[in-house]
Amino acid sequence: MAPADDGILAVDCGSSSLKAGVYTRSFEALGSVSTPVHYRENDAGWVEFDGELIWDAFAEMIGTLIRQSAVPPESLKHLSLGSQAQTFAVVDGAGALRTPFYSWLDRRAEAEADM
Repeated sequence: MAPADDGILAVDCGSSSLKAGVYTRSFEALGSVSTPVHYRENDAGWVEFDGELIWDAFAEMIGTLIRQSAVPPESLKHLSLGSQAQTFAVVDGAGALRTPFYSWLDRRAEAEADM
């Protein structure tokens, strides 16, 4: 892909893994990579994961994808993001994580949701 091309970086933040791919504007796949998502779970139904670890895994995954596909980062003009269900975290005004990411699989608010 030449630097003038309009490349696409597509990212899926899935339940079992983070996945990313690089595509040309005509959707020719130039490379893909994935990394597993590791949850913390307990018997009380809590299912969450560490946002800092996810961010580090995401950054490493994107770096690996760029190196393996040999696509110049400046040629990637578009970003497509998909995510898993309703996973969320609370951040402060500066964007720093204040909580872990709570998975959509988490059951700690079932009683409140049934009201």
